[in-house]
Amino acid sequence: MKYIICDRILFVPDLNTLSIIDNHEEVVTISNPARRLLELLITRQGQNVPREEIFQKVWDNFGMVSSNNNLNHCISKLRRVLRSFGIDEDVIVTIPKLGFTLHKEITVRIISEENVEHVALTPTSASSVEHVGQPRKRVGPVCWKMFSRQAILMLGGAFVLLLGLLIVRLYLYPRVQTETYLGAVESCKVYLHENGPEEKQPIMMQSIRWYLSKHPVSCASDEYLLVHRQYPGVDKRSDIMRLHITRCGLHRANQMAICSEL
Repeated sequence: MKYIICDRILFVPDLNTLSIIDNHEEVVTISNPARRLLELLITRQGQNVPREEIFQKVWDNFGMVSSNNNLNHCISKLRRVLRSFGIDEDVIVTIPKLGFTLHKEITVRIISEENVEHVALTPTSASSVEHVGQPRKRVGPVCWKMFSRQAILMLGGAFVLLLGLLIVRLYLYPRVQTETYLGAVESCKVYLHENGPEEKQPIMMQSIRWYLSKHPVSCASDEYLLVHRQYPGVDKRSDIMRLHITRCGLHRANQMAICSEL
């Protein structure tokens, strides 16, 4: 007889093993008391199994010494193994001062030795097991809770990774600044450092021509004027635009342009 817990874990009592269904290499071997305890909880799923009954059926009937310490150790071991396979600790529920139970919403299926007939356990008792031709799949909310933790961790990790890539992209590859050609004044071509509103460009060019008429400047063949706009200024008026004019020259040896204020 074999058991499939939550459509994910294969429990083989004859071998004292628990493993992932689609990964037979990851197998955990448990002790005989732990195996008997898990099988008892499965057959009594959803019911309280008193400590005294567990002591008798897991230890005393096999000539072994039963104790609360041994029972608590077995419960902790089973919870650790199930949790390592991605199933939440709530699979085995402690009923204070009474005993333990396997959560009634856990999906458990029995596979017969012939692997032909499947049996689905109900949360009543072993005597009320229903035999059917095909496995009756029962997906409970607890099973979703068990795997949702891993899903949340994976989604959270993916989000953090994407956020990190975005930050790296912004810092290492900053937004490309486009430069808009405004026109020419004498021997100097004039560019705006970024895209500005087209309706403002004639006014900016007119102001730049007026300024350069008062402060004449000439440009070599590899030089140009670069204008930066800023507003509002100290005038504290939202319609006042401040223009910074720099003359830039290409420094071909270093493959860069060096700009200086006029």
